[in-house]
Amino acid sequence: MAESEFDLTGSRVLVVDDDPANLDLLEQALEGEGYDVLVAVNGEKGLELAKQSQPDLILLDVMMPGINGYETCRSLKADEGTRSIPVIFLTSLNEPDAVIEGFRAGGVDYVHKPFQKKEVLVRVRTHLERSWLIRTLEKESKALADLNAQLEDKVEKRTYDLHVKMTELESKDRITQRLLTRHTLPETLDLVLEGISHVIDVNQTVIYLLTGQDLQPVSAFGIPRVRGISQEEALDRFEPSRTCRDAIEGVREGLKVLQLPVDEEKTGLFCVLVPILRGDELLGIIEIRCSHRLEEDAVYALEGFALQAAVAISDSQISEDGVLWKKHLKDAFGQKEG
Repeated sequence: MAESEFDLTGSRVLVVDDDPANLDLLEQALEGEGYDVLVAVNGEKGLELAKQSQPDLILLDVMMPGINGYETCRSLKADEGTRSIPVIFLTSLNEPDAVIEGFRAGGVDYVHKPFQKKEVLVRVRTHLERSWLIRTLEKESKALADLNAQLEDKVEKRTYDLHVKMTELESKDRITQRLLTRHTLPETLDLVLEGISHVIDVNQTVIYLLTGQDLQPVSAFGIPRVRGISQEEALDRFEPSRTCRDAIEGVREGLKVLQLPVDEEKTGLFCVLVPILRGDELLGIIEIRCSHRLEEDAVYALEGFALQAAVAISDSQISEDGVLWKKHLKDAFGQKEG
């Protein structure tokens, strides 16, 4: 017989038999193969040892005092902790009904008494190998399923990220096209708000423009009790939260993005403030309320929208102010004033 490729040394085998002679014979034979052998003299003790030690295989006598082998096997298979342990019946019964009863009870094989040592060892090894293969396949299947789930998550996230990036580019392209044509500042700012709401999951977005030393809300999305985008005339009574109001001063001084939790209102929201800059000059601020701290790529996208808002504001100021328009033309052609 070819030597098995499996090293089963140390496999735990539980033998349950009320005959001491049978126990001694089986224990010696199994230990000679390198197995770790446990013995029980009745079904009750066998059930107890099976739950405690979790053997790899059970040799179970059919005819025993107390609960017999069939009842013991049914109890093993009814318990989630022991149901997967293979059971080989030891029996002197040769009737077909006895064999059928054993398989119905959950056994995987039979060894007839008086048993031959070689036969017992071959059957034990066969079912230990089979059990080892099943456990290995289950572990590998689970590992493969986990890997597939991770890959699916990565593909789904990558697909989502690409979709968000494409949406961002499309939104910015629409704003750019608007800047290249005749437009009004409110229309362009509305496009900026629309683009932000498509790219980032926001609860509320407000654009403030600097008028003198004051920041005036001119366009907003997500204002309570107001549908769609709200323009300046609908924002007369709008006030930023105290947290955001205090943070705005920090943005005016540092001219950089600031985000912080809105704790005082117990809303669980984050306030994100993005400066609208022309060089080092503050033109306004975009305020975003969202349910989580924004990642770096989302902040970068917001800075891009703020840049387009700055271009729109500058264009509007130039078109409305003749002096600025003249200066803009001279700057564009490299001429000096005077």
